[in-house]
Amino acid sequence: MTTTPAATLVYLFGRADFTVSYYGANVYPENISVGLEQPAVRDWVSGKFVLEVIEARARDKTFCIMVELLPGVTEDTAKTHAIAHSIKSQLLRLNSEFANYVPQEHQTPEVRLRPAGILPISRGRQTPLHARTRQGEIESGGLIGSGYAANRAAVHLNDIFADIQP
Repeated sequence: MTTTPAATLVYLFGRADFTVSYYGANVYPENISVGLEQPAVRDWVSGKFVLEVIEARARDKTFCIMVELLPGVTEDTAKTHAIAHSIKSQLLRLNSEFANYVPQEHQTPEVRLRPAGILPISRGRQTPLHARTRQGEIESGGLIGSGYAANRAAVHLNDIFADIQP
């Protein structure tokens, strides 16, 4: 007579991929990548980014994207606005859910620019994440912060970068 081990149930929460949900629209990292590859902004960015949807107590949502700049590129308001506009225009072009579900006044992402080398830094987090390089190769084994989309349940952008001065 063989015995079987007791059944163990595992509950998984969050997303299996790096998609985030924003006002009911699935936002795919691939759409963000296309926005960062546009001629107007591609010479400024490394291609690494972190996505997050922050929900306030009043149920307001903010779509945040932390974007890594290339070495030698400095942050300024004009670059931030140009990158946000590029991402928004590609989301509207490529993602019908985003175009139709997200209210117009919430379609422009909040872009936070970070100097080269900042995104790979993560203190105290052990959540694996993947990073996509500018050439489209996947790098694995990093910690959140080196990634290209943060699962909302796993971490908040402010937690990652709280100890880093802008």
